[in-house]
Amino acid sequence: MPKKQLDSSHKLRSRKLSNISTRSSPKMADALMNPIDMDALVKKITTEVLVGVEKALENKIDPVLEKLSAVATHVEQVENRVTEAETRISAVEDTVSRDNADLNEVKKKLDVALEKIDDLENRSRRCNIRIIGLPEGEEGTNPVSFLRTWLPNLLNTDFKNHQVKIERAHRTRKENA
Repeated sequence: MPKKQLDSSHKLRSRKLSNISTRSSPKMADALMNPIDMDALVKKITTEVLVGVEKALENKIDPVLEKLSAVATHVEQVENRVTEAETRISAVEDTVSRDNADLNEVKKKLDVALEKIDDLENRSRRCNIRIIGLPEGEEGTNPVSFLRTWLPNLLNTDFKNHQVKIERAHRTRKENA
């Protein structure tokens, strides 16, 4: 480049720099007044911008991270409670399953016992005698002794030791007869 063009471009640059220096920080003005290394200037500006952006992001992100941490803690507590509840539910289900098996076994035993009771009641009634048509008051005050003498005479039979074994005797109501 010719010297004249360099001088005019240098003057133009100086005027522009003086205008910038009044509007910018002193560091920028000094950097612009000295011979410019564009790569270093871009690198420096980029670094300053990145530092500013990082600080701004940290200021914005820190509260979000704190809330996220609190949410994570809460979720962890909920997970623990759900796990505990699942464990307890599983234990209850196992217990209910065993209890149902035991209950079925008890039901079977109860059915067998009820059948035996029914059989015993029926067997105990087989030895009962029901006399129909005996006039009321005929037995007197002691129905057992009356029947001990009356039955052998009625049946015209001789029992061992001339006595009938009677445990109890009672009169039923007319509607049952």
